[in-house]
Amino acid sequence: MAIPIKRTQGRITIIFNPIAGQRKKVNLPAMVRAANVSGLEIEIVPTARPNHATELAQEAMAKGATLIIAAGGDGTINEVAQALMGTNVALGIIPLGSGNGLARHLRIPLNPTEALHLALNSPSTAVDVALLNGTPYLCTAGVGYDAEVAQTFAQIAAKHGRGFLNYLLAGWKAYNRFRPEHYLVTIDGQQMELDAFSITVANASQFGNDAIISRTASLTDGLLDVCIIKPFPWLKGAEMTFRLFGGQLEQSPLYHRVRAKEVSIKRTKHGWLHFDGEPHLMPPHLSFNIQPGCMLLVGKQY
Repeated sequence: MAIPIKRTQGRITIIFNPIAGQRKKVNLPAMVRAANVSGLEIEIVPTARPNHATELAQEAMAKGATLIIAAGGDGTINEVAQALMGTNVALGIIPLGSGNGLARHLRIPLNPTEALHLALNSPSTAVDVALLNGTPYLCTAGVGYDAEVAQTFAQIAAKHGRGFLNYLLAGWKAYNRFRPEHYLVTIDGQQMELDAFSITVANASQFGNDAIISRTASLTDGLLDVCIIKPFPWLKGAEMTFRLFGGQLEQSPLYHRVRAKEVSIKRTKHGWLHFDGEPHLMPPHLSFNIQPGCMLLVGKQY
């Protein structure tokens, strides 16, 4: 349901991640000066540490912000979203990350000026938020190969910066050392044991860079898309990569998708997991569920 927001007056906060992938290309103050209209008070505040965006969003709401715009990657957007769940303050997005998975799903322009214009002039929609062990996320979370890629990419980015080429390098390094794991998966009460190359619990369609894990995923259907990729021979890697970036994974017999409201994944030990592009070392038992329509978000497609 679209909810109009009057943006000819009010207080707007832009929370800016200064180490996001495209931050060197953007002059936010100049963009705001060019876009500002009479009656709008727009403040830009930078993040300084992990989870700082959540704190800044809470402070902005306490000051009366009616719209909070996250200028950064999926991790920054996720942090802002955690503060906005269950409120009447909408989230806008200026995509500055390396992958921009959520912005691409929402068809938000990757041009920062156009994205700002969209955030300031478009209605918001009530969207679903996924929870992983009680922690909110908007886009994707998962275990297996994709989590190894996220962890490897974080290591490479710390030394050499982010970007698509370094993401491909991370994927190659992770692929050469990764081995499928065994899982006990429960989907809406139905239990199964399996070995998997990866298991992704998706609220949106992609990881970023148009790597599409679930082409028909929706932020407004009240469901999670559980996407399982079965183990496959090493030489199948190139084919699966082309399918991923071509939006054709579901045409592969190695791919299986189920939609659900509650998902449990158990493995034998602690291991890596990614959500919204960030790697985390997590306990063996992971619990997922969906909170329908609990946050306002500005985009073009949901």
